[in-house]
Amino acid sequence: MNLVSLTDCCHLLAIDPKTLRRWMNMSGLEAQPCAHDARKKCLTHEQLTRVAATHRRTLEETSGVR
Repeated sequence: MNLVSLTDCCHLLAIDPKTLRRWMNMSGLEAQPCAHDARKKCLTHEQLTRVAATHRRTLEETSGVR
């Protein structure tokens, strides 16, 4: 499972963290704990893609994102 941190999600979607949290609530998505550091929260790549599609955002290249 490919996880993307919430911080990276905000950068990829070019939105504020508050906006991401609001969009996640609207979609009923919950963040997953990061495998390396449970304090960090992440979305799966599929969840990120769904949020982007729902809000008509294009994702930048995600090759460097864990």
